[in-house]
Amino acid sequence: EKAGQKGYQIGKTKVFLRAGQMAELDAYRTEILGRSATKIRAKYLSHSANKKFILLRKSTMPIQTIVRGQVARKQYEHRRKEAACVNIQSGIRTFLAMKTYGALYCSIIRMQASIRGMAASNLQINKKLAGAPLLSQAESSASENSAPELDEQI
Repeated sequence: EKAGQKGYQIGKTKVFLRAGQMAELDAYRTEILGRSATKIRAKYLSHSANKKFILLRKSTMPIQTIVRGQVARKQYEHRRKEAACVNIQSGIRTFLAMKTYGALYCSIIRMQASIRGMAASNLQINKKLAGAPLLSQAESSASENSAPELDEQI
């Protein structure tokens, strides 16, 4: 009845089928076996693919770990070299700034010394020029004062 068959009789030890029913039952059995075989094959293939995937994932993890480590080491080395470059550049900039400052400082000291020398020289000249009339006055008054003294002594 499951197969949708009618027109059969069940005896004590045998099942009596009408003509052609055996072929229909064989076709039905073949169809069911074919579907079952397809399901079994699909389960086997998915199980096999899953097993291969797990194996592949387990085998790629160490490789990925190694590659990540190498990438991290290269990045660290790059950052270290970059920091060293920045440090060197900073040192060079400091050196050049100090060199420029030192040259400027020496120039300013020389200029100040020259200006002070000129100022002292000008002061000396001004003192001489300003002191010359006083000196001539002093000499003339001294000679006037000394003339009567000389006369007295003679």
